[in-house]
Formats: sequence, structure tokens, C-alpha cells
Amino acid sequence: MSQNLGDLLKAAGLAASPQSEAPAEPSAPDAAGVSFGAKVVLRATRAGRGGKTVTEIQGVLAGHDALARELKKQLGLGVKVEGELLVAQGDQRDRLEKILTARGVKKIVR
Repeated sequence: MSQNLGDLLKAAGLAASPQSEAPAEPSAPDAAGVSFGAKVVLRATRAGRGGKTVTEIQGVLAGHDALARELKKQLGLGVKVEGELLVAQGDQRDRLEKILTARGVKKIVR
């Protein structure tokens, strides 16, 4: 008989974590056509950038170009689209986290 961890916890009278009960849903597109996945990953990296630090934004499902334009204006720095990633100049994880939270992103991973 195979049971998962959640079933075993319930049987023991313990509550499972709230994150395991309700997974985050992808967001609906906003007025600019931007939608986000269940989580957005912010990662600062220098690999392949000539020693320059950039912040990669992963988890945007649609509206990459529109979001890049908005972030350029809000942050006052270069943001470009590279495939499924948005790349912002410098380590902007703190600023991006505030902006994306204000846009309704529920789960941001750093």
C-alpha cells in the first residue's frame, strides 16, 4: 500500500504545509498582455557576460516585450528579452521583487 507524505501526516493528526495544499495558479494576462507562471525566478549571474552582473527573470508566460518596456521605464536601465528570459542590467533582485509583487505575482524565488 503506497501512501504519500500528506496522507501519512493527516493519519497522524498533523497538518500538511499550506503550500502543499494549494499550488499557485498561473496568472491571467493583464491589460498589457503580460502573464506569469506559478512562480517567477529572479537570478543574479555573471556567466557569459564578460564579468558584468545581470538579473535574469524566468517565469513570464506571455508579454515578454511589453514587460521589458515597462521595466526599462520603471528601473531606468536596460532590460532585454533572451528567449524565455528577461535580462536586466545589474543585480536588481530587490527592486524587481517589489515591482513584480505589486503586479500580482504570488511566488517569487530568488
